[in-house]
Amino acid sequence: MACALMVAGLAFKVAIYPLHVWLPDAHSEAPAPVSAMLSGLMVHVGVYMLIRTMDLSVEIAEELAPLLLLGGVVTLLYGGAAALVELDVKRVLAFSSISQLGYMVASLSLASTLGLVAAGLHAFSHALFKSLLFLAAGVLSHAAGSRDLRVLRGVGTDLRLHGAAFAIGALALAAIPPLNAFFTKDLIIDTALEEGRLWVAGLMMLGSALTVAYVARLLGFIYGSSYRLVEASPPSTTLPPMLALASACLLGLPLGVLLITPARWMVTLGIVESLEVRLSPFLMASTLLCALAGLALWWAYYQIGNCTAPRRLTSLLTSGLGVDYAYSWLASSFLRMSRLLSQGSEAKLRAGFLDDLPDAAMLTAKEVARTHESAFFSKAFSLPLGQALRRRHPAELLRRMVDVSLALSALLTALLAASLNQAWLLAFTASLLATLAWRLVKHV
Repeated sequence: MACALMVAGLAFKVAIYPLHVWLPDAHSEAPAPVSAMLSGLMVHVGVYMLIRTMDLSVEIAEELAPLLLLGGVVTLLYGGAAALVELDVKRVLAFSSISQLGYMVASLSLASTLGLVAAGLHAFSHALFKSLLFLAAGVLSHAAGSRDLRVLRGVGTDLRLHGAAFAIGALALAAIPPLNAFFTKDLIIDTALEEGRLWVAGLMMLGSALTVAYVARLLGFIYGSSYRLVEASPPSTTLPPMLALASACLLGLPLGVLLITPARWMVTLGIVESLEVRLSPFLMASTLLCALAGLALWWAYYQIGNCTAPRRLTSLLTSGLGVDYAYSWLASSFLRMSRLLSQGSEAKLRAGFLDDLPDAAMLTAKEVARTHESAFFSKAFSLPLGQALRRRHPAELLRRMVDVSLALSALLTALLAASLNQAWLLAFTASLLATLAWRLVKHV
């Protein structure tokens, strides 16, 4: 049960549909460096914790693997479709992160060693190119003064180095060879084929086609022709981290510098016994065909809709196919119910405490006065306290409560002084009684 609840929480952490709603909003509101760190590091922590949590119990992993596999496939398809209609550049990249996280979750849900390795390698690869994309998008949108792709049209032709860095990250996202994501995404699809999940591999290829389509759309806007002059020239200090990340995307896997080395560490540390990665020519050809299909989809989309989707379709996809509306309805319903309960509770508290309690205090005082010869207690404390409560006079109520506190303190100290035979306690009791008498005389 504990492992299942942890997996459910981590599904929210890695933005599995329909628990993805926080990620686009977080990216759109955060500065570019924070978005780069969020997409490059924080979301992958959830993938790592998901792997470790499923490793705690084989039975739980076997039971939850089909559900996570279905969630991962749905997530990668939904993220690609939503990115294809979004017009905010940071939200496009956020939906692409959701799609890539779907690949990772689907890979580790295949419950094989190669699937775990492929998910880890793709997480590392995704951290490189997505950090590059968010940094470059932040610079370009700051220069244009907007994150709207229609305003960003052609900004890459003016800021050539930053535009080139963005293009390298976008091509890596589309898994174009020889960039790093081409190898890691192919490894995930190859894992699905080796496990006999043909339908999973087919849907992953469809997700690859969607990825190529929205990447082509992004580059079509960034390198368009109708761009107004740059409002703010970016500082030169923004280039070094982008160039470093672009170099890592270009040289990561082909030279075995960044991604094969961690895989070898897995063998050295005993995490896996052996690791053999084969890139199938058939799979590479299939991936390239998916890329061509994505380009064809983008071209048809561009020719028919001029890079804009129908408003109803855009609203449906960017709202999570109605998930956002469902969450808003639940939140508003909870708030309405809370207001009704609070209003009812206040009415009951007012009726019970401010109406019944004064009557109870006065009845108690009358009973005490009837059973005792002296009515000092009832006249001095209970009756005035009940009248103060009945009149709802805060100052008088507070004064009577102070008087009662002084009387109780004097009684307790008198008992202590009698039992302990301490002179200072007797003196303190006398001072309390004197203060109480002065207050009673003052307010008579």
